[in-house]
Amino acid sequence: MERSIGRFQIPTGSLTVFFVGAILITLAIYDCIIIPSWKKWKGKPGSQARKRTRGPNRCIALNHQEERVVLRLNEFGQPIGANGRLLSSFLGIIARDGQKAPINYFDWRKMPMERKMDMWRAVLSKFEIATDEQPRMKKWVFDKICQFWKNWKSKLKKTHYDPFHTTRERLQYRPDRVDPIQWVLLIEFWGTKDGMERSKRNAENRALQTMNHT
Repeated sequence: MERSIGRFQIPTGSLTVFFVGAILITLAIYDCIIIPSWKKWKGKPGSQARKRTRGPNRCIALNHQEERVVLRLNEFGQPIGANGRLLSSFLGIIARDGQKAPINYFDWRKMPMERKMDMWRAVLSKFEIATDEQPRMKKWVFDKICQFWKNWKSKLKKTHYDPFHTTRERLQYRPDRVDPIQWVLLIEFWGTKDGMERSKRNAENRALQTMNHT
């Protein structure tokens, strides 16, 4: 394809840049103008069709905790008891927090280590873990967040991507908790060959895990 206009050379990859830029501009107009106008007229789009579900887990118990929660570990270095369940809920919150665990990284292994360390520091700010237990506990925490993070993306795809057939619809019904730019990048990836093949493999792996647990 000819990439020159007179003496001007069009940079490689410009089409993708313009495409994403156009989506972001459309998204801004949609969020700032169309949605508020629609709400004033008929309420939030799709509100009649949505079922009432449990709200997001806010881990309220930790909000009122002045001291760090002490964890007890079993012989495998896994947290046990009520505080262990509290930690698991907290890790789920981290996994669904786009500021801490962005969903535009398409593979957990691509998540920068500095971001993972921010997650670990968030855990240490709420939970007291013995120094000698921290190395193997850190691995358990990262594995658990990874699991929650993958499940969160799978849920988003199932509820806010697969039911729709156009980019416009998928942008329109972006979940409120999801960062707009991350959502644009994610739905663009899901539409690629690599994204579709990865989604297929993940679905097959989840089905296999379900069979192994029955």
